[in-house]
Amino acid sequence: MAKDTPDQSRPGAPRREPSRFEPPPWEKERFDELAQERRERDEASVDAAAVAAALKAVPGASATSAPPTRAGTEEIVAEADLPVASAELEEMFQELSAEEGDGLGSTAENVRLGIGAALLILGVVFAFVAMRLLSTSFEAGGPAALIGSTIVGFMGLALAGAGLYLTVRSLRERGVM
Repeated sequence: MAKDTPDQSRPGAPRREPSRFEPPPWEKERFDELAQERRERDEASVDAAAVAAALKAVPGASATSAPPTRAGTEEIVAEADLPVASAELEEMFQELSAEEGDGLGSTAENVRLGIGAALLILGVVFAFVAMRLLSTSFEAGGPAALIGSTIVGFMGLALAGAGLYLTVRSLRERGVM
C-alpha cells in the first residue's frame, strides 16, 4: 500500500499527518530540563572526540592504551596542546573521584550481599539435614518421615537458589563477576 493512498477505513478521507509530540503543561519544565541535559551531553561527546583526536596526535598515546596516571596528566596535556587547562583537568578528576566513591558499594548492596550469602548457607544446611532425614526415614518413620525430609530438602534447595541468585546479582552489579 502506497503512502499517498487515503485511509481504507474511511474511503475518501485524507490521510492525517502525525502531530509532533507536545508534553503536558505540568511536565513541560521537566522535558525542557531533559532537552538541556541532552544538549550538554552531546556537547561533551564532541569535546571528548576532540580530546581523543588530540591524543591520537601525541606520539606514544592512544585511546586503547592504559589511561595515564594523575601524575602524567599535565605532561600529556602540555604535549597534546589541548584546549583544556591543567587546572580544569584536575578539577574534572576530583569531580570524577567524588562521583565514583570508595568502591565499597552502598549499604543496601552490602545488606543484599549478606542476606544472599546467609540464605545460601542456610539452604545448603537444610539440604544436608534433608539428606540425613531421608537416610533415617526408611528405618524409623516410614512415609511421614519421607514426606517431611522431602519438604525440608525442597525448602533447602529453594533457599540455596534464592541465596545464590541474590549473591550473584549483587556481585555482578559491583562488577566483581
